[in-house]
Amino acid sequence: MDEMTRDALNKAYQAQCLNSYKVLSQSLLEAQGDPTEEALAQERFQKALAHAKRTHSLALELAGLND
Repeated sequence: MDEMTRDALNKAYQAQCLNSYKVLSQSLLEAQGDPTEEALAQERFQKALAHAKRTHSLALELAGLND
């Protein structure tokens, strides 16, 4: 059961990272080379990754799966 939970949490983390990547890609496309818009997209991406990492770590901890 623990490995199933760990696997599910890891997959959710990976999905969240992939979604953040897709948002970054779309944002950079929409920025059309505007340095300010690109910088904002990069900042949002960094925040999204930090949030995903924190959420993943917390979920593992709450499930008692910290190594």
